[in-house]
Amino acid sequence: MVEIKHTELSQWLEATSFVDMPLVYLVHGESFLCRKMFDRILEGLLPKDQRSLGYDFLDGDDARVPVMVQRLSTYSMMQDRLVVAAKEVPLFSTDRQSGVLPADLDALQALVEKGLPQGHYLLLTTPQADRRRTLFKAFSKYGLVVDCTVAKGSRKADKTEQAALLRTLMEEVLGPVQKGIDGQAFTLLTDRVGFDPATLVDNLEKLVAFIGPRSGITAADVQSVVERTRKDAIFEFTNAVADRNAPSALFYFHSLTREGAHPLQFLKALANQLRKITRVKGFVESCRSRGEMVWYPGQSYQQFTRTTLPVVVKADELMVKNLTAWEDELPLMDAPKPSGKKKAAAKKKKPTSDLAMAPNPKNAYPVYQTFLKSDNFTQKELIHILMALGDLDFRLKSGTGHPHVLLENFIIQICTGFSS
Repeated sequence: MVEIKHTELSQWLEATSFVDMPLVYLVHGESFLCRKMFDRILEGLLPKDQRSLGYDFLDGDDARVPVMVQRLSTYSMMQDRLVVAAKEVPLFSTDRQSGVLPADLDALQALVEKGLPQGHYLLLTTPQADRRRTLFKAFSKYGLVVDCTVAKGSRKADKTEQAALLRTLMEEVLGPVQKGIDGQAFTLLTDRVGFDPATLVDNLEKLVAFIGPRSGITAADVQSVVERTRKDAIFEFTNAVADRNAPSALFYFHSLTREGAHPLQFLKALANQLRKITRVKGFVESCRSRGEMVWYPGQSYQQFTRTTLPVVVKADELMVKNLTAWEDELPLMDAPKPSGKKKAAAKKKKPTSDLAMAPNPKNAYPVYQTFLKSDNFTQKELIHILMALGDLDFRLKSGTGHPHVLLENFIIQICTGFSS
């Protein structure tokens, strides 16, 4: 049959007559979306008033592949249509503790390929799928596969996809009850719950009940009803520091501390961010000293990728070339010299550096963000900050002073400025 995205399922169901619907369905990806797609497919196969006899939902110990195969192979005396279903089945798990045996999967695949008895349907959800596996190929060939995966990364494209899904879910909740939510309230809501579709929908339903006859949800409503459940990522902390936004930086610092982040995690993350910014700042100032305006404050992303990025890539290549030349000039010290076959097989490794400004030029947006953040600092400030960072590293590792107090003071200094 086919594999479709979760956004295409409603249209597919409308365009497919019941007699043309396949006998097997596999839904994989984000758990909340999987549950929604599961319900929509089930409604298309078996309306609620027919489920007393024709719906066999396997849960607990029954949600095992051998039980599924056995139920699907058994004809019902009471109903001409039978839907056997289960959720969160680890069909593609590599964990031996999952309880799914290769022989069981082979039996399921054989049944899918052979064809289920007429009027019998299989509907499964699984947390993750492996398209390389023959079982997955069997589902996609003989049935319908619904892809509910959502990008979980922090790239611009990932964030855009996540935001689009959350907004769609918001409209699905508020549209039928003719309620609205202002932009500030929705931003506050998503900030408190993060990318968690189930929690977002749950809180929207709470807010609808909270506002009663009012037509719109406000930021004050969100503050009154929604608790912060979001798990903050360390990059949000470092971004706030690089933006010199003291309130946000301290907020994420305290939040991550409550979640158990170690002081040295903050130190390493700050060091990585500040070294990247310093490298970019040095590159920009070096270009300016030669009269080359490869970057200017407020430059657009399109202009960056068109004019700045090629120069950045060349600068990174030159850095690697120089590193290679320097390593060639270094004495071998006391290292033993390879001889015979070992000498012939010996190859020089290409030098690498974590100071490359664009380690992956195809993913240019994070590089662009670093350039934007470099405009928040002068070279002199960055020198002071790096010196203070070294001092902080010594004090944290030597145990002189309370780690959280030292880090908090350092964060404030970065955001508000170091005195000369």
